[in-house]
Amino acid sequence: MKLMAFKLAFFIVICTVFVVAALPTIKITTPNGNDPPLGQSVGTQYRSYNHIYVSMGRFEMTVPNNTRYNLTRNMPADSVRRRGNSTATAVKVPYRIRFNDRVGLFGKEPARSWVMFANHFDNTLILNAIAFRLVHILGLEYPPMSEFANVEICNPNGTCTKKGIYQLTEHRQVNPGRLDIDKNLGWLVEFNFHDANVGDIMFTASQYNLKTFIKSPEITGSYTNSSVASYPELAFVVNELNAILNTLSNNAQFNAGAHRDVIDITSYAKYVFIQQFMLNAEWANGDLGSNFAHKDFGGKLTAGPIWDFDLATATMAGFGGLTHFSDPRRPIEPSHAFYRRFFDDEVFRARYRKVWDDNKSRIQAISANGGFIDSLAAVLRDHVVDNYNAHRSTGGGVWGGGGGSGAATVNEYNQEITRLKNWWNDRISHWDTQIASGNRFDASKDIPDAGRVKVSGVNARHMKIPVTLKPGAKGFTALLPANHGYTSYKLIDLQGREIRRGKIAAGAEDLRFNNIRNGVVFLRLYGKNTTTVLRATAIQ
Repeated sequence: MKLMAFKLAFFIVICTVFVVAALPTIKITTPNGNDPPLGQSVGTQYRSYNHIYVSMGRFEMTVPNNTRYNLTRNMPADSVRRRGNSTATAVKVPYRIRFNDRVGLFGKEPARSWVMFANHFDNTLILNAIAFRLVHILGLEYPPMSEFANVEICNPNGTCTKKGIYQLTEHRQVNPGRLDIDKNLGWLVEFNFHDANVGDIMFTASQYNLKTFIKSPEITGSYTNSSVASYPELAFVVNELNAILNTLSNNAQFNAGAHRDVIDITSYAKYVFIQQFMLNAEWANGDLGSNFAHKDFGGKLTAGPIWDFDLATATMAGFGGLTHFSDPRRPIEPSHAFYRRFFDDEVFRARYRKVWDDNKSRIQAISANGGFIDSLAAVLRDHVVDNYNAHRSTGGGVWGGGGGSGAATVNEYNQEITRLKNWWNDRISHWDTQIASGNRFDASKDIPDAGRVKVSGVNARHMKIPVTLKPGAKGFTALLPANHGYTSYKLIDLQGREIRRGKIAAGAEDLRFNNIRNGVVFLRLYGKNTTTVLRATAIQ
């Protein structure tokens, strides 16, 4: 925690989350002083909504004790709409703001789009902020900023209605200062069980029945069809994702470690940990919602960004059966087939263990007395009664708005925070026991990520004992280091078929492989205490 003084005022900076002593106020002027209208529903089983932007005639943000972040815009071209699917119909409405030009809020990178979480289903109001904190602790890409504010919706005549406490954050999108990847050749996708809406471009991936929405690249023009087949300029996204998933699902390639060439498994170890540790209900119940993955040009498939955790710590029996702080002894491994596949890899399981071992003390500190949870609650508790009263007359008068079981006193808010801290501590104890049980999560099985070295058409993947691949006529030579200790080898193709095998003589300095067909092969070198796998692309 870092204290920064500004004359007689102060605010506290906690990683990417600003906690201001007195909450900022954001006033949004709409044409009629009401929330933006609910869009037309699309789909049947898992509905989504075609939300409509309305003019935001005035945007006014006041930040007590730090006026440099104050902002007033009187620009009718700015706009605001509802956001979300199940939350879009709640009495406390989440918003998406779209400025006409790039604007930097709270000193962040200027951008047009910003999001205001209502945290309707979260009586503590801080589960999203905690998830973002874990992103920062684990070093996962794109830790979103987070700022709490009291929000009011105003008439053009200046009459305003209080809407309660909201969480302002950056929209998860490809943009400098956010997810900074190539806008044209990189891509961002979302795995989500909801039905496609107007503006969505969707396809079902080749493996694991992943309903996939393309979020970037963004195409120009009107969206008239949600099928990706209507947009040939996005075909490369489909092809690249399917190729990666095919590698992951193919047993021969998987057993040869080929999936690690195309997937950043460390990012997935961190991403899965955050989702599974916090028991995000849309994840833990088998349906994927708000799950993101991205790939930069020339890079690997990478997990994230993290998004939407107001249903964390919870179990759901349909959307009407939400129960927060449910059994903390639930599994530490996911149930969805896509994410479960990673756990068939002992190297991934070792990384999963490493995520816990390396960060356990900082995760424990979140729930410690005076820790992250307490610091957020200390700021919000003075405002939760107003947040309750803002929606009391509409039947949604609870802290977050969800479930109808909230209370109207600071004391009962404190009880919610205590429940969260107790659940967090119990989850830590359970996790610590499970991940250390037996040898399933054996940290010694980890191997370093391969550096990719191009040598005249040969890509070498080096692990443990360094071996150099040198191109030759219709093949390559593996140059072995002195005292390497290797005793045998196998050469395997992408389908897992054995091409050659043999013994390695003591003191041998090289292995020559001639008359190799074009394509990718894997060379496995075996020693008494080590195995090295090299990936070579033979080009004649």
